[in-house]
Amino acid sequence: TVTVDAVLGAETLEVVVRRMPSISGIVVDETGAPVPRVSVQAELHRSGRMASARTRDDGGFTIHAVDEDLKPVRLEIDDPGPCEPPAEEGPEYAWGTSDVRIELRRALSFELTVVERGSGAPVEEYSVVCHAERANSSLQRNPRLGGHHPEGRVTVDKVWRGRTRLVVEPNDP
Repeated sequence: TVTVDAVLGAETLEVVVRRMPSISGIVVDETGAPVPRVSVQAELHRSGRMASARTRDDGGFTIHAVDEDLKPVRLEIDDPGPCEPPAEEGPEYAWGTSDVRIELRRALSFELTVVERGSGAPVEEYSVVCHAERANSSLQRNPRLGGHHPEGRVTVDKVWRGRTRLVVEPNDP
């Protein structure tokens, strides 16, 4: 706690910080191209503590330790961006590792046309929920691609391989 006097101000305050060790690397797709905006998280198994990073445009990331416990950790993909998450757990990495390479597989896409039952008239105002049954995050189950779709058509991206649930939510019931 610092007390600031209206006339005298505050006493000199010294803040001591230390650089925490990190784990860094790159996320690439199956062709070796960097994948930006992927969320990578260190699996800490402690409530309330999170060490994570989002990949830069060059696919690179750096995750800094958040506490004194420097046991090796697994890295998990919290948000794979335009890719699918890895099918299996990766190895553990020691804090200080700087050459991690995570390879993801680009997700698929497909064209969707929505029409009214009976008349076949295009439905142009809707959102889409499209997620793999193995998706474990509520973010992946939220509606997306909402808005106006001329002639009822939209490209649905970020489709993972395997069993997938598709729900069309029209704006006008």
